[in-house]
Amino acid sequence: MGLKTAFLPYTSPMKRTLFVAFTLATVCAQASFDLMLLPGNDNRIYRYDPVHNVHLGSYATNGNSNLVAADNRGISYSSTNTTSIHAVNYSSGEQVNMLTGTAGARAQELVGSYVYALTGNSLRRTHITTSASTVYNTAAFDMQSMAGYGNNLVIVGLNTSNQISLTNFNLTTLTFGSTLTMTFSVGSGTVLGKAAINASPATGAVSLVYAYSTGASAVAVRMPLTAAGVATTISHSSQTLSQFGVATQMPSFMAGHGGGFWAFGRDSVSVTNSRVTRLELSATSTPIEGDSATFAAFGGAFPAVQTYTHAANVVAPEPSTMIALGLGIAAILRRRKSKSKL
Repeated sequence: MGLKTAFLPYTSPMKRTLFVAFTLATVCAQASFDLMLLPGNDNRIYRYDPVHNVHLGSYATNGNSNLVAADNRGISYSSTNTTSIHAVNYSSGEQVNMLTGTAGARAQELVGSYVYALTGNSLRRTHITTSASTVYNTAAFDMQSMAGYGNNLVIVGLNTSNQISLTNFNLTTLTFGSTLTMTFSVGSGTVLGKAAINASPATGAVSLVYAYSTGASAVAVRMPLTAAGVATTISHSSQTLSQFGVATQMPSFMAGHGGGFWAFGRDSVSVTNSRVTRLELSATSTPIEGDSATFAAFGGAFPAVQTYTHAANVVAPEPSTMIALGLGIAAILRRRKSKSKL
């Protein structure tokens, strides 16, 4: 399945409205199952359809929203880089709630009715409606990334020897499991990219994917999980990713429709370019790069220093969500047209 180019051209506001409506109708008709929510460098979150390479507008957030979590219920949860999480309707851009967050969070995950925010040695669990919050601490290793599946979180980080370590966090007992540690070390100062978990529709095999830096390039690591999404082994396969820059941001992985993954990050050519690549697993479960697309980085450029920037992907959005998104964008364009006449 190839990435199709369909950027919004420069046209009059009315023509843009019609173009957006037509584009959204086409996307729905062709059953686009993936809608990315990508953090920009301008305190906005950008909607992007990676299958058709269509940009679907953006919405504002409070603060530096470098971490985004969402599902197909229509709400995104973005870290404000302070002590709050901004809940926004990602179709209309309207604020829904402001939740308790964690300053300097490194990763964020939405599982069930809770948002989980990760720092170096703690995990904060916040209810999406009541904002009731609890912090769980561990000193096992420096926790940097995580992914949720079923009733479990797999948390990935580095120990004091720069070895990649993992632990499970049971969402029923709310306890950390034992630590699994790789036998090799990575470069000092390495920042791990956003982890993602997905299941193969053909075999049912569940896999965890994340990325680390060799200093010159990004390496995608795949690890097998149990059917419940639990890490029990350090067995893994890996693949060096091509054309991703690693100086300012590691690629962010997201689960995609059909059992594969999407990688989003800085293009190796320029800090002002973004890259989105499809990642599939071979018959031996080795990560394989597929189709790619590049476009201008949202907000002008990626941050100038190594940061934890995590995007979200809404898998199989309901047609009603896509229709609402189209209507929301069309309404924004109409309002802009009206204001320009005043």
